[in-house]
Amino acid sequence: PLTMCAELLPEELATYYKRLYPTHLMVQWLSYRSPAYFANREFSMTLHDDIYLRFLSYNYESEFRGALLDRRPEKIDIGAVYSCRPRDRATVSGGAFQAKEKELVIDIDLTDYDGVRLCCSDARVCSKCWLFMRIAVQVLDRALRCDFGFRHLLWVYSGRRGIHCWICDRTARQLSANARTAVIEYLSLVRRPGDKQPQQGQQQPPKCHPSVAAAADAIRRQFDDLVRQQDLFGTKDRTRALLAQLPEDLRSVADTAVASWLADPDAYPSLKRWKTISKFAVSRGRQDVEQQLLIQYAYPRLDVGVSTGVNHLLKAPFCVHPKTGRICVPFDPAAVDSFEPDSVPTLAQLLAELSSASAQQQQQKPHLMAYKSTSLKASIELFAKFVDSLRADEAQAADGAAAAGAALRDASNGGEIL
Repeated sequence: PLTMCAELLPEELATYYKRLYPTHLMVQWLSYRSPAYFANREFSMTLHDDIYLRFLSYNYESEFRGALLDRRPEKIDIGAVYSCRPRDRATVSGGAFQAKEKELVIDIDLTDYDGVRLCCSDARVCSKCWLFMRIAVQVLDRALRCDFGFRHLLWVYSGRRGIHCWICDRTARQLSANARTAVIEYLSLVRRPGDKQPQQGQQQPPKCHPSVAAAADAIRRQFDDLVRQQDLFGTKDRTRALLAQLPEDLRSVADTAVASWLADPDAYPSLKRWKTISKFAVSRGRQDVEQQLLIQYAYPRLDVGVSTGVNHLLKAPFCVHPKTGRICVPFDPAAVDSFEPDSVPTLAQLLAELSSASAQQQQQKPHLMAYKSTSLKASIELFAKFVDSLRADEAQAADGAAAAGAALRDASNGGEIL
C-alpha cells in the first residue's frame, strides 16, 4: 500500500518549484499559443495551514513562476478560461464575468469502486486494486479517441488513488455544459455505487452497442486477473449478487450452481465460478449477459460533476500530493500496464536526487536542466512531447483559419469589383 508522507515543508516546495516544476511547459500548455487565453485562466492555490485562494490569474510566465516561489502552494488547481482576468472580476458587472472554455476533464477515484474493490477500502491503495485504474484508462482512451475523435488526451496520476484525463482538443474546450453532460452520459455505463455490492444490471438486447462491446472486450482481457486478485465471487453473498444479475431466462442455472459451489467452496474458487457463469451465458447465445456483467464489475466509475461543470477546478499536473508526497505525473496510456503508483517519485526522493547530483553537474554539465538528473525526467519529457503536438495542431488550425479568412476577403473584394 502507498505510504503517507510527513508534512510538506515550505523550503522543500520552494526548491521543487524553483528547480523542477515545469513552469514553462505548463504555461505553453494552458496558453494554447495565446497569451490572452492564459491571462484569463483561473488558478487556485492551497497554502500551508489550509489557506485557500481562488480566482488567481497571471499575465506572464514570470508572474506565474514568481507566485509559485513566493506562495509555495501545497496544491494547485486549474479552472476555466473566463471572459476577463479572474483577478479583475470585481471590476466588471456580475453577468459579464463568465466561464467561456475549459478542457473536458475526467476524474476517476478508486473509492468509487468500493462496492467491488475488496482488497482495500477508502484511501488505501495497492497493486491489486490499481488494476481497476488500468482497465479504466484502456476503456476510456479508446472511447474518447475512436468514438469522439479526440486526439490530445493528457492522462495524469492523481498522486494517491486515482487518475485524471485532460481532453485538450479545441472542440473539447469549447463544449457547452450540456454537450459535456452528453459526452459523460454516453461514457457512464455504471453509476458510482452507494452500496457495498454491484447494482443489479439491466437485461440488454442480444446485440450491444459497439462501444459497449469494445469496452467489454478491453475488460475481458484482464478480468480473470481481477476476479482472482479480488476474490470477487468467493463468498456466499458475493456469489448470490452475481447470480441475481442474470436475466430470468438464465435463472435456471442459479440454484444448481449455488448448491454445488457452497457444498464444496474450495473446489469452486472465484475464477471457476465466473468461468462457469460466463460460459453458460455464451453457450445459450447470451453474449450480452456476459458483456453486461463485465461492464457492471469493472467499467470505469466517473465523477460526472467534475466533467460537466465548465467552472469546476481540477488538480494540476506535477502537483505534490500532500498525503503521499508523490508527484502527480502524466503517463502514457499505451503503457499503462507498466505504470505502478509505488514507482512514482516523491518530493523527498527528488530532492535527494537533486542533492546527490548537484556537485557533479556543476563540475561536468553546468548547463544540464536539473530535472534531467532526477526520476521526474521521463514524465517531463512525455509532457513536453504532448505540449509540442498540441501546439503544432493549434498552429495548423490558426494558419487554416487565416487562409480561409484571406480567401473570403478576396472573394468579397472580387464581388465588389464586379
